Amino acid sequence: MKITEQILSAWIDESLSLQDMKTVSAAVEADPALQARADALRSVGAALRQESTESPVTAERMAADVRRAIRLQEQAPAQAVRFPVWARAGLAACACLALAAVLIPSMMSGDRPVVQAQIESVNSGLSGVSTMVYTDYDAGWTVVWLDGAELEAGL
Repeated sequence: MKITEQILSAWIDESLSLQDMKTVSAAVEADPALQARADALRSVGAALRQESTESPVTAERMAADVRRAIRLQEQAPAQAVRFPVWARAGLAACACLALAAVLIPSMMSGDRPVVQAQIESVNSGLSGVSTMVYTDYDAGWTVVWLDGAELEAGL
């Protein structure tokens, strides 16, 4: 194994595998030049630990951090919740079944008029979504249908 500065530094930090630790230890013990390199790396690490100081957080630095976070958030694309095709198909099928359950019994009964429902169009406030509300007062059903919904998280 060729012992590079990176491997030697990892050996000093004890972040190598057990087998590699043993191999590098044996090589360092056998080679005085490698021992000198290891000692030099240890002294550099010790010097860096002594000299490290935290810079004080100023109001300007905090304001710059906030501006950077806002800019990054504005640049990130909005993540919309996308329902899989099978979920959209299932929702449409459930809506059709609910409408059929309401309409078919009222159409089959001979003692009532065929149409006993009121249909309204309402504004949902969601862009790109058409909303239909179907209410059958005799059956006591109300169905709200959102068509074209690409709903975002939290709605």
